Amino acid sequence: MKSILSCLFFLQKIITQRYPLLALLLLLNITPAAAQTISLYNSFEGNIALATAGNSELNETGGTGDCGNGNQTSDTISLPTGAIVKAAYLYWYAMTSNNTSGDNYPFIQIANTAPVTFPNSFETITATRQLHTTKAGWGGNWKYSGRFADVTAQVSANPNGTYTVDVQGGASNSACAYSEENVRAWNLLIVYEDPAITDNKKIYIYDGIRGYLSEGISTSVSGFQVPTTSTAGALTVVSIQGDEGIPGEYMETSDTTFPNFPSDFANGDHGPALDIDTLTGNFTAGSTSMDLNSGSNQDLIFTTNIILTIPTVPTAPTTPPAEAEFCTYNLNINPNETFNIRDYIQQKDGSSITDWSKIVLSYEEPTTPNDWHLTEFSTGQDVTVTANDALANTGNVGDGRYRIVIKQVGQSTIDDTMTIRVSNNQSTLNSATCSNNNQCTALIGNINAGLSPTASLTTGDKLFLGSTTILSKTGHLQAYSVNASGLPTGTALWDAATQMTEAARTTSLYSNNTSQVKQTFNTLDNAAFNMTSTSAITTLKNVLYASALGALSPNNNLALITTTIDTLSYLNDSDYRTFYTNTLSQRTKRILTSSDDGFLYAFNQSNGHLGWGWMPRSLVKELQKPTMSDQHAMQGKIDVLDLKHSGNYKTYIIGSYKQGLGQYVLNLTNDTASDLDEIVWDIDLSNTKTIAPNNGERAYFRDNSKVYSVFIATNTATNSSSLYIYSVTDSSTTYEISLPFNATSTPYVMADLSQAGGKKLYLGDSNGNIYAANLLTNGTLSTTSNISNDLTSSIITLGGISAISYIGSVTSNNNNQHYLRAQSNNRLSVYTYDSTSASWIKAWTTSYAGENKHWTNGVNPTVDSNIASLTAGAIITANAYVVADSIVLPIMQAPTGNNCKGAAFYYLYRLTDGHFPSKTFYNTSNSTEITTTIEMGIGHAKTLHIVDLKGSDKLLGLGMAEQTTTQGTGINTSFTIKDMFTTGIRSWRELRRD
Repeated sequence: MKSILSCLFFLQKIITQRYPLLALLLLLNITPAAAQTISLYNSFEGNIALATAGNSELNETGGTGDCGNGNQTSDTISLPTGAIVKAAYLYWYAMTSNNTSGDNYPFIQIANTAPVTFPNSFETITATRQLHTTKAGWGGNWKYSGRFADVTAQVSANPNGTYTVDVQGGASNSACAYSEENVRAWNLLIVYEDPAITDNKKIYIYDGIRGYLSEGISTSVSGFQVPTTSTAGALTVVSIQGDEGIPGEYMETSDTTFPNFPSDFANGDHGPALDIDTLTGNFTAGSTSMDLNSGSNQDLIFTTNIILTIPTVPTAPTTPPAEAEFCTYNLNINPNETFNIRDYIQQKDGSSITDWSKIVLSYEEPTTPNDWHLTEFSTGQDVTVTANDALANTGNVGDGRYRIVIKQVGQSTIDDTMTIRVSNNQSTLNSATCSNNNQCTALIGNINAGLSPTASLTTGDKLFLGSTTILSKTGHLQAYSVNASGLPTGTALWDAATQMTEAARTTSLYSNNTSQVKQTFNTLDNAAFNMTSTSAITTLKNVLYASALGALSPNNNLALITTTIDTLSYLNDSDYRTFYTNTLSQRTKRILTSSDDGFLYAFNQSNGHLGWGWMPRSLVKELQKPTMSDQHAMQGKIDVLDLKHSGNYKTYIIGSYKQGLGQYVLNLTNDTASDLDEIVWDIDLSNTKTIAPNNGERAYFRDNSKVYSVFIATNTATNSSSLYIYSVTDSSTTYEISLPFNATSTPYVMADLSQAGGKKLYLGDSNGNIYAANLLTNGTLSTTSNISNDLTSSIITLGGISAISYIGSVTSNNNNQHYLRAQSNNRLSVYTYDSTSASWIKAWTTSYAGENKHWTNGVNPTVDSNIASLTAGAIITANAYVVADSIVLPIMQAPTGNNCKGAAFYYLYRLTDGHFPSKTFYNTSNSTEITTTIEMGIGHAKTLHIVDLKGSDKLLGLGMAEQTTTQGTGINTSFTIKDMFTTGIRSWRELRRD
């Protein structure tokens, strides 16, 4: 392309000499451009960076009047390994009009679609926004248009490779004349997250079209803030129409500390008509706006994108906004009724939602119900349901049932769920709303978080209870002395939250370095914090040391480090006897708990003092985020195992984080201190997986030489699950096996009933199927191919059931028969083992009314009224417990009245036939027999805890829900259990449970 003035100077000389009046009119036609808007479109924050690509179709012609062939053009993108695309924006531009005649008039409009070849796909992209500008100058008023499309979905899966775009419409190839300002160009902006980036950044994307010709203009950008502690950043400008052979353009910033673009920066570095230029430097600390002063002597140039990359710094942790919840668990709607889902959502502190942009609604069941009103829900529109919405053949489950979930933006954890039923039942639309007098009553005060798994108790022993204060999000770990009945008595002996001191936290908090070696926070490298400012990191550490105990993670099991002997190992292994004598029998007893502040804590059982705390390295960078506690990043089961490695026993702690996507193994010092010794291994799968069943809960098994941990992780975007098998005591064995199904249950491992010495793995999927695989071959771990082959087809299809969450097995003390159970959120199914066919056959099941059935030899199902069915809307909230040939099933019933949470119950079933177990459970207070379901309190019921009462022939059952019936915390229910197995070594009771 040739400059306008270079073509016109000669013409102007002739016209001025021969036609002075015409020359005056022509000169008057050169007017400044009307002010065009370039404004902030979006911004992003995190471990992020910007990638760009682009090209232009038309060629510089040197006055020949031919702008080229206009063929499609290409460019490449290469993101670093492990990068995750956060956003991808495609722009395309063309000259579309001119007010003169001849070759420049008329022009056709730029096409609203663009054929795009992505690295692994082809798609015609449709624009969702339009950008326009008019520029007056020599030869007329030129009009330029742009189009925008969000192509994040197309780019995310395979971002690296060649992109080819065909810009269609606009001026014809020959529409150049003397002005030669025709253009067809495109550019792609990609914001991506890179785990290798060590500092937190914010990227601001501004867009529009603004031109200049033989003049100077000023373009302002604002809405950002440069921190005071770290100012190094980048400025990227995208321009169209710049010519390589025309000097004299400039672009300067009003920020005196930031460099200016070099002269002739718009020279067609991405084809003849597109430039992408980036400068790096230091911005003025604390600045919130900046002017870009640009101009040219002869060249016509348009600015289309301005992108700022600016560092961010952490702020002191603040109390994040309350989580959201539905005001009812079940919402019944009649066809033709209209409602707005926002009327049924509030914050968990009972207040109204003020910022709906922080709320994400999606489906839990079914996961893809033909996008049933999700768009309207998300934008707050009224929805009128129809009779068709109640049908089961439109992607729904059952009779028009949809389970809706609430999440916070950027979080994977679910705040709450609600089931919507569309049918001709009694409507609950009005009674269930959160507004005015119909607002549901949320849980307030404190909620239970966990109970210590104490194996046996006698008078004066300690029982440990964990709870969280809802509004302040502070945790409490309290110790109580127990009476002769095994129940806590009096006030708490101590609360770890009040025992925590700044001095103890300063010296006793750890993470791991890049080599997975234990490191105190005082000496932890800056890269772990993902920040470059040493002063900011120091401030963050000081805030961390001065903090108290954060909210205890939900689903907390409060693991214990004890001095309890493993009798079998002591009798058979001299190495264990050495370990017991020198370490285990004398060591400091500790209680472990995880907290939403990101730490696994170990407290002294005698006084509640902090022993040590550890945070996974990949969570350290999250400390700078005020919303970290809302992620519940450390929730999940904690296991403590004494295992042998290289001839020596040590105590290993196994747990999870990031909702199970992170898995870790720690071990303790082999002395009496019970201090943290090593990080054996720590893996984070969150870059490739999005969810793990039951927060990554694991199963364990042993071969001839090692103990293995088994867990599952799933990528919900691709609906693909993987099975992981890791040796616990080292990282020498690491299996990752892709599964042909969406695994949703905690892995379960039991003895292989068809072969002596074998181990069988059981997995449940999202469609109610159970799969099994042999884990051992001749006593050693099987190969990945053998395990994978076993899992290609299911061994049990439950039918009519949602995703399986837990599987378990037990051998009956009554008939010595083996039983397998599978549970989802609304059904419990029990199978018995048929040794003749070496398979499981259905025995009985329970769900909602009419689904309580028994089978005769696996066939002929019959409704059995003696099997208690679940009440309408009830859900199974935790793993069942099997004791004394009875199943104790945790249930939360549907809320009644204006309550946001339902009542918590234990439903009791006889293992062999599902009937109520008689003469088995007794009230602690008066020893009378329990003959019906056990009501515990409010909210989700937790798995039963069993305690051996020393000096008694009975077991003690301790039950917890989120709150007691009076909205307090502590033990919700207790009862004694008459066990049919009354002889033998009591410490072996775990052999009779799952």
